[in-house]
Amino acid sequence: MEAILIHCKAFEFEATLWIGRFLCSSRPLLKHRTSDREAIRSIRLKKVEQLWSQGLKPYGYKWDRSHSARELQEIYKDLNNGEELDGESHRVSVAGRIVARRAFGKLAFLTLRDDSSTIQLYCEKERLLNDQFEQLKTLVNIGDILGASGSIKRTEKGELSVKVDSFSIFTKSLLPLPNKFHGLTHIDK
Repeated sequence: MEAILIHCKAFEFEATLWIGRFLCSSRPLLKHRTSDREAIRSIRLKKVEQLWSQGLKPYGYKWDRSHSARELQEIYKDLNNGEELDGESHRVSVAGRIVARRAFGKLAFLTLRDDSSTIQLYCEKERLLNDQFEQLKTLVNIGDILGASGSIKRTEKGELSVKVDSFSIFTKSLLPLPNKFHGLTHIDK
């Protein structure tokens, strides 16, 4: 019994040494990650200040959402590629978190996730008021929560989109989203 006890204490000591070495060697890595997060937060706080200085509220409080993303997908499932529906009867308002962002010159695509599904926001410079397109390109990040309104369009590639003519930022995200934005799952299942 003493031999087992001595062996366990020796193993415990070795394990403690190994963990200590690991923590010491990874400490600069952890410090680097923290400084990256602080740098990102600092940049995003500057964007909040820019929004305030331009007369925009980075933390809006009201938006009238007409449809969820899933409702739009269901209503316009028969819309053909490249087809666009204008008019008041096809005007929609959506709200959610930005989970993807692509900007090219005078065109930007944002993927908006709400409580039901995702939908693409199709943003053209000519359709947005004043310098809203530049604000969208430079000040909106993945993780921000915003509302957008416009008409319905299915792109040439078949993606159902809201062709945005106005938007409002509800929450400016100060830190990036975790790598997995789908959420945690229950471990026991």
